[in-house]
Parts: sequence; structure tokens; C-alpha cells
Amino acid sequence: VATKQAHGYVKSAVSSGASGSMYSEFGGVITGLTGLTGGNDYFLSSTVPGGVNTAVPSASGTLVQFIGVAKSATELYFNPEVRGVRA
Repeated sequence: VATKQAHGYVKSAVSSGASGSMYSEFGGVITGLTGLTGGNDYFLSSTVPGGVNTAVPSASGTLVQFIGVAKSATELYFNPEVRGVRA
């Protein structure tokens, strides 16, 4: 998890071996989320597969990928950008 970057997003979980839709609309808005804080930056989680959080990953060898900015508690402006790997 800590070294794999996001290339898109899915709006719901997809079981192993099942089909799903991946969205890669950079600069698009992901809707239907919960628990976000409008205006906060979000980063790809280094511990939860596919998760996001406001904490910048800090463990050695961890990928730091900015995912986007929350527009509201339920919307995230998706604009991923890799910012490096922690030494």
C-alpha cells in the first residue's frame, strides 16, 4: 500500500475477480464520500488501501501522493500528484 500510487478511483468496493468501473477524470469531483472537511488537502493513505486522510504519510519508504481538496464533507476535487517517497 505504502508504495503504490493512485491512477484513478472507484466509487464503491469491488470484490476480487469482479468487474467495476474506475474513474480517472483528473480535475473531476468525486461525490458520495463521507467524513471529509471542506477545504482540507487529502493524501493517499499509507495504511488503508484506497483510503485518504489529511495526514501526510511520514514513514520511511512511504509514497506521498496528494489526492485532492475536499469541496465539502461529501465531495473531493480529484487532482492527484505524487510528491515523492519518504527517505
